[in-house]
Amino acid sequence: MIPTSEKIYNTALRFIGTDASPKGLANNELACAEAVSNILFEAGCVIPEFVSTTKLNYFLKTSSKWMKVAEPLRGDVIISPTGEGGKNGISHGHTGIIMQGGKVASNDSSTGKLLENYTLQSWKERYEAKGGYHTYLYRLTSSPELPLEVATVAQETIEVASEALGYPELKFASLGLLGALLRFLTGYNK
Repeated sequence: MIPTSEKIYNTALRFIGTDASPKGLANNELACAEAVSNILFEAGCVIPEFVSTTKLNYFLKTSSKWMKVAEPLRGDVIISPTGEGGKNGISHGHTGIIMQGGKVASNDSSTGKLLENYTLQSWKERYEAKGGYHTYLYRLTSSPELPLEVATVAQETIEVASEALGYPELKFASLGLLGALLRFLTGYNK
C-alpha cells in the first residue's frame, strides 16, 4: 500500500500540465481550491469540492483525518487562505500540493493548469512576507483509500445534485442529498 502522502503526491504529479479543476466551478484565476480538492478526491480522500481557500482550510483544520504540520513532506497540502491577509495587491489566498524537493504545485491563474510554480520559500515570500497571509501545512493522518465503487457513487451523486441545484424547485432536495452524502462519507471507515 502506498503511504497517504505518496498517493497524494503521485496523483498531483499526474495532473502537472493539465487542468486539475475540469468542472470549472471557479474561473482559472480562482480555481486553486477546486484543483486541490479534485486532486485529493482523485487520490481517494473523502473531501467535498471546494472553490474557496477559506472553506478548504476550515475543513482541513477541523477534520480528524488531517493534522497541521510544521515541516512539509511531498503530498502535504499548503494553504494561505483568503481573509487572513491581502496586502500589497495580493487579494486572494492560494493553495497547492507539496512536491519533490520543496516545490509546490498549484493552479496557474493565467493558464488554468497545475504547475510546479513555487518553492516553499517563494510561496512564503509572496503570501506571508508580501501578502500578509498565514501559511498552513496539512497532512492526511489516515488512509485516503475509498473502494472504487464508493468513490464512483459519491462522485456521481455530487454531479447529479450539483446539476439539480440549477433548478429552484430541486434546491432543497439537492442540498439534502449532498448533506446525506457528506454525513455518510465522513463516517465511512471510522
